[in-house]
Amino acid sequence: MKKLLPFLLISVVLSGCATTLPSPKIASYQGFDNLTGPALFTKTFLAHGGEDLDQLKNVNVGLEDQWKQLIRRIQPLVTDFTYRVKSQERLLPKERVYTSHYEGPGGTKTVFRSPEKIRVWYNSVQSNDPAVLSSTSLTGDSFHLFLLGPLALAQWQQDFQRISDVKLKGYRILGSI
Repeated sequence: MKKLLPFLLISVVLSGCATTLPSPKIASYQGFDNLTGPALFTKTFLAHGGEDLDQLKNVNVGLEDQWKQLIRRIQPLVTDFTYRVKSQERLLPKERVYTSHYEGPGGTKTVFRSPEKIRVWYNSVQSNDPAVLSSTSLTGDSFHLFLLGPLALAQWQQDFQRISDVKLKGYRILGSI
């Protein structure tokens, strides 16, 4: 039973990932502050320095660490833990281009991701495996959000819709998707 308990707890926690996002009942809904979804996003965008986004030409990040056992088991293709231990990653925000070079006990992994294509090489040999390309696309696309936060979502500003505000334990929660 002791060995089963962690898996039960993880199952309960992860079951929340299976839910879908709520749909707005009225697309033009305005909350207590009279802001639409795009207007609320604009406030967030500007609060994070969005007016200077055009000046950001490239972002370079180097990371090094080991993947924890749980995430390695849940998402082995996304973590790609035998290659993704040490990394040099580069993001060109305006072009939405992401490149990276990883090193690990399995060797090297190199990635090029643009809006039009994904290319992946393991130890200098290009991979055409659809599962590898999909999981690497997810990682590359997520990197935009990890580094830029809401600034990475600017091109979809007009697509945001406001859902109803709600009160939770006496606090007003703004609704927006």
